[in-house]
Amino acid sequence: MTGLTFAVASCQYPAGILDRRVANASLARLAQRIDNPATGPVPEFLLLVGDQVYVDATAGLFDPTTRYDRFQNTYERYLDRSGPLQDIVRRMPVYMMLDDHEIEDNWEPGNRIADPDSLMTEGRRAYLEFQRRAGPLQVEAEDDCPLWYTFERSGVPFFITDTRTEREARSAATVTQARIMSERQFGALLDWLGRQDPDVPKFVASPAILLPRHLRAIQHGHPAGALRSDSWDGYPYSLHRVLGYIATNRIRNVVFLSGDEHLSCVARATITASAGGPPVEIVSIHSSPLHAPFPFANSIPEDFVVPDEFAFSFPTERVDQGETGDEFQCAVQTEFAPPGDGFALISLAREDPGWTLCCDFDRARDGTAPEGARRFLTRFGR
Repeated sequence: MTGLTFAVASCQYPAGILDRRVANASLARLAQRIDNPATGPVPEFLLLVGDQVYVDATAGLFDPTTRYDRFQNTYERYLDRSGPLQDIVRRMPVYMMLDDHEIEDNWEPGNRIADPDSLMTEGRRAYLEFQRRAGPLQVEAEDDCPLWYTFERSGVPFFITDTRTEREARSAATVTQARIMSERQFGALLDWLGRQDPDVPKFVASPAILLPRHLRAIQHGHPAGALRSDSWDGYPYSLHRVLGYIATNRIRNVVFLSGDEHLSCVARATITASAGGPPVEIVSIHSSPLHAPFPFANSIPEDFVVPDEFAFSFPTERVDQGETGDEFQCAVQTEFAPPGDGFALISLAREDPGWTLCCDFDRARDGTAPEGARRFLTRFGR
């Protein structure tokens, strides 16, 4: 394996009667790359990490209530009105994972455990019926089937997580122990990380952003502040556990991919264990939105802790599975790309003795930002 190029995107707000061309512009530019290799590397596949549809597009004002109107009709309009997406799906693999807007804005379970949330149940079924119809795995739309999956392209492994439907309910009393995914999925993720070739880059796709952390989740210094975040930092147990596991087991060359925040950034984190040993570095790449027309709904760099450094303890009850109760220090440096709609184009190239990862955040070529402001390079050692 000498190289791999793929695209990552999220958040396709639905097109209206008058703005269809604008709404589909990002996907149209991606389709043009397939037709015209002279514009740059041609991606081998597209990874969509959430909010492919908005079943709650009017934020509750005029959102439909029947299953057909809310889910099936929304998907049918989305597929019918997006010619560029149809072109892409016909010509390359497209891997998808749902997030909150396939269900409801910032959806998380209530406290009525014995009464499953009907919106989530219907949202899962619609996702399986429409987004997973073409693969990668044909699964039945059963209530207990897991949505997460793995695949490999050109020798590079990918784990696509479900950080939405398996998350636990939170309160001020439980937020420090609430999980962003089930124990079954988390165990599979950690086992998968531990089995990969340490010298090969490995990608974990998560609709929720891993790093950087949100300022609103920590600024008051109280654990309950995590309730203000919908992402990994809103579930500190899960965030600390995955970071601690990677550091404890010296798992190198891990890259997290995400969407949801409506901005583009690359975070580089260095995790150091108090027990000693060399630090471990990971990369967190957050994709641009395909179409996010409302500025008030978009995150801005000032929403995040930049730069960031924090200490954490690893959950001690996991010691029997190769995890420890050590203290860790995590330092995070984040760079932001100019705002705007687009997608992330990620190219991975093998260079003796390691790898080079290039992330280019695509934008409409309007001359408002230099090319270099959109490109980020990371080099992995072997």
